[in-house]
Amino acid sequence: PTKFRRLLQPVDETLAMCRSKMTPGRGALPDAFSDALYAARGVRVPPETWKEDALPDHLRMRFVAVDENSHELGNGRNIAPLVKLFAARAAVAAGAERTASPWHKDGLTRWDFGTLPPQVDVGKAGWPIINYPALVDAKTAVALRLFADPAAAAAAHEKGLCRLFAMALGKECKRFMQPTSLPRAVALHAKQLEMTAETLGEEIGIATLRETFTEDKPAIRDEKSFNDRLLTERLRIGSVHTARTRLVVAVLHAAGGLDSLLLSTPLAQPTVDDLSEQLAWLIFPGFAETAATAQLQNYPRYLEACRIRIQRAQANPAGDLRKLAEVQPLWQRFVQHASLAEPPRHDKSLLVQYRWLTEEFRVSLFAQELRTPAPVSAKRLDALWQQVQLP
Repeated sequence: PTKFRRLLQPVDETLAMCRSKMTPGRGALPDAFSDALYAARGVRVPPETWKEDALPDHLRMRFVAVDENSHELGNGRNIAPLVKLFAARAAVAAGAERTASPWHKDGLTRWDFGTLPPQVDVGKAGWPIINYPALVDAKTAVALRLFADPAAAAAAHEKGLCRLFAMALGKECKRFMQPTSLPRAVALHAKQLEMTAETLGEEIGIATLRETFTEDKPAIRDEKSFNDRLLTERLRIGSVHTARTRLVVAVLHAAGGLDSLLLSTPLAQPTVDDLSEQLAWLIFPGFAETAATAQLQNYPRYLEACRIRIQRAQANPAGDLRKLAEVQPLWQRFVQHASLAEPPRHDKSLLVQYRWLTEEFRVSLFAQELRTPAPVSAKRLDALWQQVQLP
C-alpha cells in the first residue's frame, strides 16, 4: 500500500535489509516480513497487509501433497484444502514419527534423559524448522515434548520441572499438598468462590515448589543442574510453604471483608461494577497457584486500596467516577484482548507487565498514600501497550 511504501524507500535497499533479518523456518512469512520491516525501518506494517490470494499464480507457492512413496496425492496454490483432504492420513504417519523422536518421551520420573538443548532443528529437505524441547507435567509423571513457540515451551518446562522436583522429594512433598487450615470466615468466603481447603492446599503446594526451585532462577536443562538445585533449595521449602499459606489466607480474609463492605455501602453502580470486576480478576479459583510471588505479595496493598476507595466513593461519588473514567479505557483494552480466543500477536511478558501496572495505576488514583513501587501514569500505560502489540 502507498501509505507504507513511501516510508520504506528506497525499496531495493529495504528488501536487502529485510532478507538479512529473516530466517527460514521461523514463523509465517507475513509475520516474519512485518517483523523484519520494523527492525529495518521502524515501520509497523500489519501482517494482514500481505494478501496472498490477490497475487498472480506465478508469484504464489505451489504446494504438492505426496504419500510416503513420494507419489503425488494432490496440488494447489492454497495449502488449506490439501491439509483438509490429507490431514487424517498424514496424522498417522506423523504420530509414529513423533513417537520415535528423541524429543517425545512419556512416563519420566527422574532426570535420566540427558541434556535438553534450548532449541533443535527438526526441518526436512534442507529447510530449518526450529522447535523448543520442554518437560511437560503429566501429573503422575513427566513427559518430554517439542514446542513451536518458545514462550509456551518455557511455561510448560517450568511446570514439568516442578513435577519432577515433587517426585524427587517423595513423601516430603506430600505434606505440602495437604488441605489448608482455614478460619471459619475465610472458609465461608472461599466456598462462595468455589474454593475448598483441599484445592487451596494443592495450589499452595504447587506454587511452593515453583517459588522454591524455579521462580526467577535460571532454567534447568541438565541432570547436574537439577540435582544441584534440589540440594541447595530443598531446605527452604518449609518456610516458603508457611509464608505463602499465611499470605493466601490473609488475602482471602481481606477479600471477604471487602465483599461485605461492598454489599453494605451505597455506591454508584459503575463503581460497584468496577470493584467487583477488579476483585474477580484478583481472586479466583487457582489464584493461589498462578499468582507469582512478587504479585501475590502486593495483594494486601491492592485490597487495602479497594477498601479506601469504597470509603471515599461513599463521601464523594462524583470524584470516584472521574477517576474511574481515567482507568476504565486502559483496563478494558486489556480485558478485551485477554478475552479473545485468538488474540493478535503480542509480547506475552509485556502483557503481564501491563496487567499489573494497571493495578498499580488504580492504587495511585484511589489510594495514593499507599504508594506504588515505581512511577505509573496513563501515559506510561499507553506507551507500554504500544510495545505489547507486535506488528
